[in-house]
Amino acid sequence: MVDGISINVLNPYQLLEEKRVYEQGTGRKLRPKDHKSIEILQQIINEEYKS
Repeated sequence: MVDGISINVLNPYQLLEEKRVYEQGTGRKLRPKDHKSIEILQQIINEEYKS
């Protein structure tokens, strides 16, 4: 709960996996913003390993 609002939270690994299987599951190509999201998620994961 955040300020009385129920939210679902996914970690970067889960989000990245969702992006990776999106095309398989939907048959739709990834959009440019999806490719950017994958790049950002990978950077977040890589930074986590540096710590």
